[in-house]
Amino acid sequence: MNMTTSLKLFQIWQQNIAKSNTAQQDLLAKANPKDWDIIALQEPYLDHLRLTRANSHWTVLYPSNKNLQNQNHAQSVLLINTKIDSSQVQQITINSSDITAVKITTNTRSIIIINLYNDINHNQNIDTLAEEWNANENNWIPDRDNTELLLLGDFNRHHSIWEPNTNDHLKSPDRMLNPLLDLIVNMRLEMVLPRNIPTLEARNSGNWTRPDNVWRCADSPSMFVSCDIDPPLRPVNTDHLPIISKIDLNYIPSTNTPRFNFRTIDWKEYKKTLQDKFALNDGLFTDPIDTPDKLENATNCLFRIINKTTNEIASTIKVTPHTKQWWTKELSELRHDRNRASKLHYNWRGLPGHASHNRFKTLNREFTKAIEQAKADHWKEWIEHVGPADLWNVHRYMKADPTDYGRQKIPDLKSPNGTYTTTNEEKADNLANTFFPAENPLSQDEHRFTEMDPPKASNLQFPTFTTEHITSTLEKLSPFKAPGPSGISNAILKKCTWLIAPHLSMIYTAICSLNHYPEKFGNIYQIVLPKPGRTSYEILNSYHPIALIETLAKVQSSIITEDLAYECETYRLLPDYQFGGRAGRSTSDALHSVEQFIKNAWRCGQAALALQKLSSPAGGSEFFGRFIIDGGTKTYTMNLIVRETYDLSSSTDS
Repeated sequence: MNMTTSLKLFQIWQQNIAKSNTAQQDLLAKANPKDWDIIALQEPYLDHLRLTRANSHWTVLYPSNKNLQNQNHAQSVLLINTKIDSSQVQQITINSSDITAVKITTNTRSIIIINLYNDINHNQNIDTLAEEWNANENNWIPDRDNTELLLLGDFNRHHSIWEPNTNDHLKSPDRMLNPLLDLIVNMRLEMVLPRNIPTLEARNSGNWTRPDNVWRCADSPSMFVSCDIDPPLRPVNTDHLPIISKIDLNYIPSTNTPRFNFRTIDWKEYKKTLQDKFALNDGLFTDPIDTPDKLENATNCLFRIINKTTNEIASTIKVTPHTKQWWTKELSELRHDRNRASKLHYNWRGLPGHASHNRFKTLNREFTKAIEQAKADHWKEWIEHVGPADLWNVHRYMKADPTDYGRQKIPDLKSPNGTYTTTNEEKADNLANTFFPAENPLSQDEHRFTEMDPPKASNLQFPTFTTEHITSTLEKLSPFKAPGPSGISNAILKKCTWLIAPHLSMIYTAICSLNHYPEKFGNIYQIVLPKPGRTSYEILNSYHPIALIETLAKVQSSIITEDLAYECETYRLLPDYQFGGRAGRSTSDALHSVEQFIKNAWRCGQAALALQKLSSPAGGSEFFGRFIIDGGTKTYTMNLIVRETYDLSSSTDS
């Protein structure tokens, strides 16, 4: 990610959703990622798989014990803006399904946000937080002068410290209130949201109360700029008001590298611009490339010319909007009217008979129904008009793994030694060691195989990179596959083949003659993807890598592979039973060959032995074998396990 130079303040939106999907969709439509950094939800919507809802602009942070067995539904969730670099975000482990805690560290200061939902009938979460604070206070706040600790949430407790005088009758019993007051004293908290500001309108009585609150640790200088409610932002189907906190925590938001839309390029203009730029740098490609430095210069120049042309001609892909596809202009207009009515409804709360209250309730009902209807109509219309081009999208939607639709983030990973890795650097190292374990040299006791009389090709020649050969390879490329690190798309190579192929011919030939590989060709992005259907993604084996190789390097590799395959087939360099990686040989052919081999052994009165090598990601392997013996009317099998030490153990079954 590239970093911008503008600084901005932290803005936190705290909201109780009342477990309503419609309320959460309304909130996500209002919460423009340009304005908000953290959204702290209490009682969020959860589906039957205990997943909430977000969009690609937010990373969802669930309670740290979400994936453990026998846990209650999460009542607390944090949505973290993806503009906050993931290396600055560290989740704090608290053993509760109703508490989500995170520490965000910038280059100057840090902030700890604890989002808590406290049940109205017990104080288990208050007690859990108190225990965690007593055990980890110094770990959470090693530098008190530069760390802001923020405790916010729905506490479901009433006291004269924060409630207005009109609500003295709502004071919670001492046995329910005292644990919270003890926590406030123990954590040295001070209230940030001023007194007498209500945060909830009771559904039945219409009384305005204060179950939600915001606290900060008084040990450090305050970073708060403001803390107040914003009634117009109140989502539908919830009786809680949003609490908005603005904090003077400057950070540099990260931005994604721009991506170009190669489907809308004016290729006639692109080719003319590219040709003109090649003409201005003609000397680099007409002179012979006879040194590694000249090869590097020619490669860099080719990349620079293509990328510069793309920046001038191609348009960038617009960032995915934070609103859903089914969100309409009519919904935005209706929401505007409803938000204005919500503000008047709050301002006139002291006069129960004011006309603004009935108007707000009417618009609120209309807006709620409009959201649900717009969503249903959108997908119904889409399904009814699905065409051939949409069939793969339908298949992808049906086969996709369940998700909350937020930006995915690799959780803390469990190392082989039982510890957990929390930083991006530690996760990358552990994943790299899992995907690419160090080679274990053979010991003296292990068997070594010696190849006897390998086949040789008498007339084998190294591939020649002619312009015609490169052109035919470029024309076979799929135009819109993911590009490599340079961002050069297959679409450019396919559309501008006659301009690029002569220069590639010189570069590819120089690579082989000089035995030097350009630095840009060696750049590879290793992308880590989760394996579908795993029960836990805290285990290293739940991920697998894919490589995004530089496009121009893959073209050369494709040409060499094609020539080597031709030589191997022409000079019979591969055994007859080699099926993998050979054209015209399928898995069915391999199975038929195995079947024929076993039956031929039976006809001769012999047994067949099938061996399968089982490798471990941590290194080491063993062979699982099975003798297949024909007994006339019955087939007998004998299992054989051959480990690295080559100890044998067997068992017979029938």
